[in-house]
Amino acid sequence: EYFLNQHKISFEHLNFKDHHNFTKQDLKVISSKPNLLTTEKDYMRLKDSLENCNYISVAHVFFQEGKEKLQRELEGFMNQFV
Repeated sequence: EYFLNQHKISFEHLNFKDHHNFTKQDLKVISSKPNLLTTEKDYMRLKDSLENCNYISVAHVFFQEGKEKLQRELEGFMNQFV
């Protein structure tokens, strides 16, 4: 949303929860829109059912403190299996 708003691109936000199982009614509503911009994950699920389906790739960046915390937590998690 931030990117679209920053570039003054008007859009309608259809909000579905993560891991949503799209119903036939959902697909009908979504397909009535001229274009669909979604996450890459949902694109893989929807691309065969919808014609105007697109996505923007997202990259995750961890800043130093967050990177160190994630590394500690992952090491702790992996040590459970040693």
